[in-house]
Amino acid sequence: KKDKETKEEIKEEKVPDKNEWINPFKDIFETDEYYDAVRFVNEKKLFVGVSATEFAPHKTMTRAMFVTVLGRLARVDQTKYSGTSFSDAKSGEWYSAYVEWAAENGIVNGYGNGKFGVNDEVTVEQAAAIIARYARFTGIDTTSAVLADYIDKEEVSDWARADLAWLTSTGIYAPDDGKLSPKAKAERQLVATMMYGYVSVTAEE
Repeated sequence: KKDKETKEEIKEEKVPDKNEWINPFKDIFETDEYYDAVRFVNEKKLFVGVSATEFAPHKTMTRAMFVTVLGRLARVDQTKYSGTSFSDAKSGEWYSAYVEWAAENGIVNGYGNGKFGVNDEVTVEQAAAIIARYARFTGIDTTSAVLADYIDKEEVSDWARADLAWLTSTGIYAPDDGKLSPKAKAERQLVATMMYGYVSVTAEE
C-alpha cells in the first residue's frame, strides 16, 4: 500500500513547463488587464523592466523607449547604426542605434532643430502614429479605415486621425470607456497592449 501511494504521489507531481513565463516584476499581477500583454512583450524581449523587478506599467512611454521596442521587433542590427544625428542622443546608449534607425526610416523623426527628444513623453495619438508608421514601413496598408464615433474624436489632431482610425478598426487600440483620450500620456502598459495587439493582427514575430 505504501508503494502504491508513493507511485501515485509521483504521478501527480507537477512537472514545470519549460515555456512557462516566470514573472520577474513585483508590480505586475495576473489580475491586471494588461498582464498577458506585459508577459508577451517581455517574453519576446521587446520590453524590459525599468529595473530587474519593476515594469512600471503606469510610467509614461518616452520616444527613446518607443523606438527601442520597435527596433527590437524589427530585429535591427545595431552595429549598422553606430553614429548619431542628434545632439541629445548620445552614441553608445541603450537607445542610440534604434533612434538612428527610426529616424532614417521615417518612423520617428527628429524635431528639425538637431534634437530627437529622447526623453520626451509620448501621447496616445503619437503612439498610434508611430505604430502606424512602423506598419507602413513593413509594407502594411493603413489608409482604408474610418475613425469611429468615439466621444472625444474631435480632440484628435488632424495628422493622427487616419492612424488612430487604423489602430481602432483593427483592435490594436481598443479603449473600453468610449474615449480615445488622444492627448493623454501613453503609459507603458498601454503601449505594451498596443504592441501585443499589433503583433497579433499582423502576425509579425
